[in-house]
Amino acid sequence: MNLAGQAFEPAGRPECLRYYRVKLRPYAPPHRTLDLSFAAGTATPKRVMNEPNDDLTQEAKAGACCGGRKWLVRGLVAAGAVVVLAALVWLEESWRGKQAWESQKRAAEAKGDKLDWRVLIPKAVPDDQNFAATPLLRPLFANEALTPPASKQELVARFRRLANFDLTLGVSKTRGFPHFANVERNEETELKGWQKFYRGNKQFTNVTASSSKSPADDVLRALGRFDEDLAELEAAAARPQNRAPIEYQEDQPSRLFLPRVARLKEVSLVPHLRAVARLEAGQAPAALSDVKLCFRLADTLRQEPTLLTHLTRLQPLYVALQTVREGLARHAWDDAQLVELEKTLAPLDLLRDYQQAMRGERVLNVASLECLRTGHWPRLGTNLSVLGDMETQAGLAKYRLMPTAMSYHNQATVCRWHEEFALPAVEEKEHRVFPQKVLDWGQEVSQATDTIYRGFACLAFPALTNAVSRTARAQTVVDHLRIACALERHRLAHGQLPDKLDALAPKFLEKLPHDLATGEPMKYRRAEGGAYTLYSVGWNLKDDGGDPMLIGNPPRPDVLRGDWVWKLEK
Repeated sequence: MNLAGQAFEPAGRPECLRYYRVKLRPYAPPHRTLDLSFAAGTATPKRVMNEPNDDLTQEAKAGACCGGRKWLVRGLVAAGAVVVLAALVWLEESWRGKQAWESQKRAAEAKGDKLDWRVLIPKAVPDDQNFAATPLLRPLFANEALTPPASKQELVARFRRLANFDLTLGVSKTRGFPHFANVERNEETELKGWQKFYRGNKQFTNVTASSSKSPADDVLRALGRFDEDLAELEAAAARPQNRAPIEYQEDQPSRLFLPRVARLKEVSLVPHLRAVARLEAGQAPAALSDVKLCFRLADTLRQEPTLLTHLTRLQPLYVALQTVREGLARHAWDDAQLVELEKTLAPLDLLRDYQQAMRGERVLNVASLECLRTGHWPRLGTNLSVLGDMETQAGLAKYRLMPTAMSYHNQATVCRWHEEFALPAVEEKEHRVFPQKVLDWGQEVSQATDTIYRGFACLAFPALTNAVSRTARAQTVVDHLRIACALERHRLAHGQLPDKLDALAPKFLEKLPHDLATGEPMKYRRAEGGAYTLYSVGWNLKDDGGDPMLIGNPPRPDVLRGDWVWKLEK
């Protein structure tokens, strides 16, 4: 086209079009192309809207495809880098966790502690030398799952016999059940309540028709139905060994079968009540035999290396200690019997037993975490771990997802907490407990529950405050009772109680026990009429003047507050 508007046929039209297309493309709006084709006889160009251009479309597609591949490659590279980085972190943390666990393990073994379950299992004892293997007690430790089918019927018969060895013969304890005296509450048994109970129970026909005015006679008559079983226990008590015949699985240390050990308390109540009735009836020598039987029953679990068995043992032990108190309150023991009781009480070292139990608990906790990491979890027995529901596949599967690093770090934490808090909280040789260690451990746990490297250790680790305070309280009762026996011997020898405890050593007691929490001498006050108060300052390390701080209904001493008090009113 010339300036006059006349049409002409340009030479090299394709080159011209290519020129204008290249030049105009950056300025063309979206979806618009410029048509420079000339109609015949016309020199006016026309713009065609939304008409696709083949050359530009192909270039755009090629550019988009190339850009998409670039972003895909970049994304895959980034994802791969994240995976590699995560794998490196995983391996590094697993290595660090294993190193921490191995370091704690070496430190424990350097002190002579073998973190091997087989070392802790008590040695087997022949049945003819083992008090706990007597037929009456054997069902307490029987594992039905491991019992051959041919012996099932005999086992059921033994269960039935043990169930019938009960003071109440199954009568509900909510229906006028007599009150049991508790040594921690400084009480004595009221036999009139038991006389009324047995007279109103049709299963004790020999007491229902009784016209005796003596509560002790009626109670002894009612307990006569247990004479054969008690005779078996007394004969077995002559055996030199006493070890619960618990079936351990050496290759599966995180599982134990302890189904009925708590029933030891119920069993020990029968000789306890008979001893109280005999003391009331003036039969102190026979009562002393029952007292020894109570201690023998409490001693059944002493060798077991778990915290559960240690704390369970305290229940029948309190029953035995209460039986001794019953004789002291009635002034029924003579000097020779008091000496015999001192020989029974002196070897009781619950602080030593606590150390043994906590070392066993450490192995159990470590083994539980080991089983979770390896996926080797036993199916028989009762789980002693507190990690949760391990019986179902679903309950076990969620713990198997725990990373290796978590398992190793938690194992290391368990060992470290035992070494820094659980074991030092109780000192066997110094005969001391240290409440501050327990408080420090509580603070450590409160800061660790939300961390993956210590959270499982918090679940697996036992309630240290409860374990240490209960052990210390029970040992204090034993120490108070030893001093009480010495005070009674002094009263028999001199007609009155001493003004100070120093007068008891060494004639009546070789060495006076001290306050476990402070290491200081016990507090002692003499009152009129042969009454006295003996106490320790207790867990709060504060002298409350002999106030035990009673709580609950019926009232009971608060273990963590107030003094630990032993008192005789007459």
